[in-house]
Amino acid sequence: MEQERFLLKISTNLFIASDSEGKIGYASPKAVLLFGFPEKSDIKLSSFLSHENWHELKRHINDVLATKIPGYFMLRHQNRTFNVYIYSHNGKAVQCWEDITERRQLSDALHRTSERLEFAEKTTRLGYWELDIKARRLYWSAEMYRLFGLNARSISHKKNIIREHILPEDYPLYRQKLHELVHTGEPVDGIFRLRRSDDSIIHCQFKAAVLNDGGHSKIAGIFQDVTQLIEMQQDLDKARRAAEASDRSKSYFLAQASHDLRQPMQTLRIFISTLEEETLNRRQKDILNKISASADNLNSLLDNLLDISKLNSEGFRADIRNFDISDVLKNIFFEFQEIARSRGIVFHTSLCHYTVRSDPLLVERVIRNLLSNAFKYTRTKILLGCKREHDFIKIMVMDNGEGITPAEKERIFDEFYQSRHINNNQRSGAGLGLSIVRRISDLLELDITVKSIPGRGSSFGFLLPLEKGT
Repeated sequence: MEQERFLLKISTNLFIASDSEGKIGYASPKAVLLFGFPEKSDIKLSSFLSHENWHELKRHINDVLATKIPGYFMLRHQNRTFNVYIYSHNGKAVQCWEDITERRQLSDALHRTSERLEFAEKTTRLGYWELDIKARRLYWSAEMYRLFGLNARSISHKKNIIREHILPEDYPLYRQKLHELVHTGEPVDGIFRLRRSDDSIIHCQFKAAVLNDGGHSKIAGIFQDVTQLIEMQQDLDKARRAAEASDRSKSYFLAQASHDLRQPMQTLRIFISTLEEETLNRRQKDILNKISASADNLNSLLDNLLDISKLNSEGFRADIRNFDISDVLKNIFFEFQEIARSRGIVFHTSLCHYTVRSDPLLVERVIRNLLSNAFKYTRTKILLGCKREHDFIKIMVMDNGEGITPAEKERIFDEFYQSRHINNNQRSGAGLGLSIVRRISDLLELDITVKSIPGRGSSFGFLLPLEKGT
């Protein structure tokens, strides 16, 4: 008995025995201290608990006494949180109150910290990974799965997912970095390209280091999506190179035109002016007039060449005018008809005789590039369509090829991009056809629409405004 009292005294839990009405038969010293029970008999728990807490406790006491099955619930009292365990013993409800306040506070703090870390990962697009070398087990944070476009539930943690998604061209560098890390113990970093589950490519900053967890070695690191930064840098480099090339070209051209053409032209005009002051016969004057006219034409041509240089530097301007769209479509159809026949492709067109307003040469270039693209990807059929939609004429190019995935739709107009579904025997060009279409469409303010069903084909279209009054 003395031993039991000693154990109850040193226990961090509170113990109370009561009947179904809450009349207390026994309370441990810590229970007396917490509730402030007076040193008298015939006291009830209901006098020391809130109305809600007493009714909740009473309900559980009655359930335990009736079923003889131990019960458990959580209760808040005096700003403390308790797990209350209830047991039936000799017709009494024996209660063990376990104070879990600090445990709950720690759990809540850990949860808040986890939420903040996840928010930081999402904001910076930075994922954390950890490889247990001994157990050969890989851990990923939630952001790592988002970066790779994977579902955490469908991935085995023992599988080296990073290795599977790094592009083959970049994998040797990745292996080299890990080799350096393992053999030197020094942190490593690099930038690699990863293929996500939707087949899109992203650039990731990679950093890794060896962790010592109680003598247990682990490799930990981060992957951060820096695709936008890389693309921005590439765009800046491209713009810089283009600007430098353009400046060099313009500088050279203008220098040559000014030095090699202007000076001789000025000398020629001086000679002509000198001859015009001389006394000449009729035949000589006639020849001089022809020389002067030729010089004027040459000077005009030189001015035009310099004007072209200025237009290139200031931006090209389209030649907007009215033209019959059927003339453009017929010329293109007859040209591609021969190509279709040689490749065994059924090529149809639906002509429409309407006058539209745009740049005919640029419109023809757009249609040619769309058709060239269709011939690369189609299986057996292509349609060049034309129909009226209110005050516009819609031009359509349709094929029955492999189609375009949603991820590819964002990339097909990029320079040098070519789909992996292209027929090998039709692979040609540098992937600039649709990028040129985009440039011209921006210039002419054309809205190029793309509709596609993977496995069934694609349809490209754009609207041309009808001549006013049509």
